[in-house]
Amino acid sequence: EMAKQGAPDAREMRLRSAPPDQLYQITGILDRMDRDTAGAPIIVDYKTGKPPNVDKYPKATRDRILDEKWLQLRIYAMMLAWERGEQAAELRLVYLGGDGDGAVHTSPCGPDDLERTEREVRQVWVRNPGGVGGGKF
Repeated sequence: EMAKQGAPDAREMRLRSAPPDQLYQITGILDRMDRDTAGAPIIVDYKTGKPPNVDKYPKATRDRILDEKWLQLRIYAMMLAWERGEQAAELRLVYLGGDGDGAVHTSPCGPDDLERTEREVRQVWVRNPGGVGGGKF
């Protein structure tokens, strides 16, 4: 059943999933999942620190820093797609600390984002098979 407006669909949702080829498995705990008006998942992650101040950096550096902030949420969205067959519509970072008290940053999430995320995770796995699988990663 779809969550009421403002109410989370899930909190501290445990995810454990693998890609279709079962090459690796990922486990994580999603802080919160909301639903948009169409019923699509919104992945929400709470950060205790303040938002990154990226304005002082060149655009390429800013983009890299921000992309790294979204990686965890993109992985959760990928896992949700594998586990439940649902495509997340949006990613949300909520900063609780510092000057960013309550600051919310959002990013759309589409199939291309999940494909890129799976490529990135697979590259890490292939480059570090003993480290990741052996608990050394």
